[in-house]
Amino acid sequence: AIQLNGYAVWWWEAVIYLRKLGFLLLELVPGSKSKIFCFTVCCLAALHAQEIYRPFDDRQGDLLNRIERYQLWSTLTPSLMTLLALELDDPRTSNRSLWSAIVVLCFVS
Repeated sequence: AIQLNGYAVWWWEAVIYLRKLGFLLLELVPGSKSKIFCFTVCCLAALHAQEIYRPFDDRQGDLLNRIERYQLWSTLTPSLMTLLALELDDPRTSNRSLWSAIVVLCFVS
């Protein structure tokens, strides 16, 4: 069912369904590292869109936007940590400082 109560942007429900479809389609990506990377990119894009559009109305001190932001961060953080752990565990990888900088930038910004 489509919910419209609470949205300041009427089309945001469609964005949420597209995000869910994107997560479902990630199962078609071969390789666990590639899946985690694509999942992380999708989460970052969703978090970025959430912060730009702030799609929920501001009742109760912007509660719905904060809940959505915390949910996206709680989804993004384990995938970032897993991706970083996989990169640091791979002896062939020379991008350790790059990945560390990416993780730090995600938490700082």
